[in-house]
Amino acid sequence: MKVYKIAKHWKRMIYILMIPLIIFLSIYAAIVTFSKGNLVQEMFPNSEDAWKLGLILFMFDFLLIFLFIFVQKNEVILTKQSIKSKTLFGTRELRFEEIERFDLIPHPRNPNINHILIIPFSSQNKRIIINPTILENSEDIKLELSARIQNVNNNK
Repeated sequence: MKVYKIAKHWKRMIYILMIPLIIFLSIYAAIVTFSKGNLVQEMFPNSEDAWKLGLILFMFDFLLIFLFIFVQKNEVILTKQSIKSKTLFGTRELRFEEIERFDLIPHPRNPNINHILIIPFSSQNKRIIINPTILENSEDIKLELSARIQNVNNNK
C-alpha cells in the first residue's frame, strides 16, 4: 500500500502563512466587531460599518481554516486491488478491475499541468480526478496506473 499526501513544501508554506494569518484575523475581527474604543471609532465613524468588516474577516478566517483542514485530509492511496482518493468531501475508491482507462487532462488555466482522470467501466461508479501538482511523487501514481490498468485490460 502506497499513500500519497500533499507535498511537504506545500504543507510548510500553507502552515507558515496561514497560522499567523488566522490568529491575526481572528483577533482583528474580534476587536473591530466588539470594541467601542477610539481605534474603531477613528476607523469607522459610522459604527454600523464595523460589524460588516468584522463579519467579512470572520468569513475569511473560516475559509482559511477550511483550507487548513483540506491540506490535512487530502490523500491518494494505492493498494494491490484498488485506488482510493480521500478528500475533505468524501472518499472515492475504484478497484483496478472496474477501471476502463485513465487520461491526463490539461489544467484549465495552465496547460503545462495535467490532472489524472480515472474513468471506470460502469457509469454508476464515480470518476476520480487527481491533482498531481500538490501531491508528493505524483509521477509514481502515473507509472503505477499505467502498469496496473494496462495489465487489467490485457487480461480481459
